[in-house]
Amino acid sequence: MEIIQTFIEKYGGVYHEEQESSAHSPIGKFTSQEKRGRVLYKGNKLTVFINEVGGANPVAELFRMKLIHENSFDTEILMFPRSYWSIKFRRWFLSKRNTLAEAIHQQYKFTGSRELISKLKQNSTFLKKIDGEYVCINIPKKTPNIIIITPSHGYRSVEHLEKLAETLVLVKSSILDSPNSI
Repeated sequence: MEIIQTFIEKYGGVYHEEQESSAHSPIGKFTSQEKRGRVLYKGNKLTVFINEVGGANPVAELFRMKLIHENSFDTEILMFPRSYWSIKFRRWFLSKRNTLAEAIHQQYKFTGSRELISKLKQNSTFLKKIDGEYVCINIPKKTPNIIIITPSHGYRSVEHLEKLAETLVLVKSSILDSPNSI
């Protein structure tokens, strides 16, 4: 059974998988299969989406997991991994890795609400979840009621999907703990 399907069914959600389609191009055969699901994870609406691509052009749309809230968040955040050379520069010329918060600050670039960023950097559970991961967390301006997490290297297992879902829940709880967040 597929990893996404197992995760969705474990929490009693709805899973949908398109039939694999293929096309021939001058460079070879190209295949595509869309997979998506909806689940209620710890009282939060989650959607999961990936368009698996294979064949001659194995460049796929990234895996995305979204947490959907009924009200808009009155905050914004964009968190993404720093580049390889930015991390090296920070390690060589700036402070050494003393605490987990400093290590995360070296690994990720944060933009958006300073209050929310400060809360997330103080949340040790959140820091442990993203340490060693390469994820992008975003609250889009067009849809401010959605928090999106996109792992750069995809997903590995059901436990990894649960870790990503738990990270989204932690971000949501940090937003809701803030005054004037909704």
